[in-house]
Amino acid sequence: MSNHTTINHQVEQLRLMLVSKEIQRPTVSNGSVGWHIAHSILVIIKMITAMEKSDSITFKSKFSFLKWAMFTFKKIPRGKRKAPATVQPPEQYEANYFDDLFKKVEEKLNILKTIPPNANVLHPALGLINKAEALKFLMVHNKHHLKIIEDILANK
Repeated sequence: MSNHTTINHQVEQLRLMLVSKEIQRPTVSNGSVGWHIAHSILVIIKMITAMEKSDSITFKSKFSFLKWAMFTFKKIPRGKRKAPATVQPPEQYEANYFDDLFKKVEEKLNILKTIPPNANVLHPALGLINKAEALKFLMVHNKHHLKIIEDILANK
């Protein structure tokens, strides 16, 4: 399964979990199920948008131990980083917030197919990453938040 297909599948999993968006479990996470869903979708949208605007001609890959570890072990440790403000969902959602969010991510995932391989995005922890690395990151990031959601729901 390609990384693009996996991300589409993860987005569908997140969509299915919307029915539980109000559930919170502070012993697992400070964020509700809805917070984790919205955050994951916002990260996808922001990364694809950045790649759309990037200069793929000047991209130069650099080694990063953190990037190597994340891509090798396909894990993000819990509670080690705080999400940047630009990918934190609002505290109160408008009635159509999630509908708009999923519509926007579908548009961005369609655009992703046309983005060149050396399109890039500056990640706050991993540094400058190209499209393939961004897709790997998104898969690991979504998996991380899907697991947190599962843990929130398992402890109901």
